[in-house]
Amino acid sequence: MHHVKTGFREIAKMSDYKHQSPGAQASGGLSNLTPREQEIARLYSKGQTSKEIADELCVSPTTVRNHVSAIYRKLEISNKIELINLVDNVADEDQISASPVSGETIVPQVSPLSATERALATVQAQQQATNEVLRVISHSPGDLDAVFDVILDYALRLSHSQLGVVYLYDDGGFKATGLKNVPAAFHEYLLADTIVPSPGTGLGRMARQHRIIHIHDVCSESLYREGDPLRIATVELGGARSFLAIPMIHRDSLIGAFTIYRQEVKPFTDDELSLLQGFSDQAAIALTITSLIEDRARLLEKLGK
Repeated sequence: MHHVKTGFREIAKMSDYKHQSPGAQASGGLSNLTPREQEIARLYSKGQTSKEIADELCVSPTTVRNHVSAIYRKLEISNKIELINLVDNVADEDQISASPVSGETIVPQVSPLSATERALATVQAQQQATNEVLRVISHSPGDLDAVFDVILDYALRLSHSQLGVVYLYDDGGFKATGLKNVPAAFHEYLLADTIVPSPGTGLGRMARQHRIIHIHDVCSESLYREGDPLRIATVELGGARSFLAIPMIHRDSLIGAFTIYRQEVKPFTDDELSLLQGFSDQAAIALTITSLIEDRARLLEKLGK
């Protein structure tokens, strides 16, 4: 794990992202963050995980992740490399301002991060997530709660999203099974009963078409103005704006859905769609394994009678 963190940070140090992120520079660097957010930004940029930061600050990992999301939003950045460069840049400026040497300022030269190096950093993060999910699946076969929790945790973190839900599908209805960072009122709504979405909702379209449904802004569609119950709950209880629903397919049949929400209008990129499709596929695998385990248990019980 340590060599992954070190390699990621070294790659970030070589990048020129701080010159490509005018929003973060114009917003005054870390000065727009609260003291706690500044503290978490520095710890996160050093490669510490949400759990490690939570243990150090005596808060929950969810609280840390919420702070990280707020940090990204306030600094107008979208990935960890940009955060690392911004934190390092602030440190460099502090060091220069504290230096007693006057005259010409020497600006450290950095090499631009190549497309290959950016891809490597992304692949490393995704590989770490995949390994952890597979580890949980192998150690907890049939424990969907544990598997979905890990999948959603990594999916939200790597896609810089706020809310995630995994649904099981049966006979035209969706039952929320895995939920991550969902506000209490929306959480209660989703668990209250099986959801049978209207055809125009994201879930409804996905169930009918068996394809990814990407809604840039759920408030902009007529469904919200018309008062569709699921859409109203998604916006007013969940605070969601950009939405993604990915079908979980097994043998050409819909078995569930993997949904991700952002609480701001920020459409998902093609790379993020590909990343989240991978997490949805992992959830489908876990669900299929669980189904096989349950079928085997029923068969053994029947043979034992």
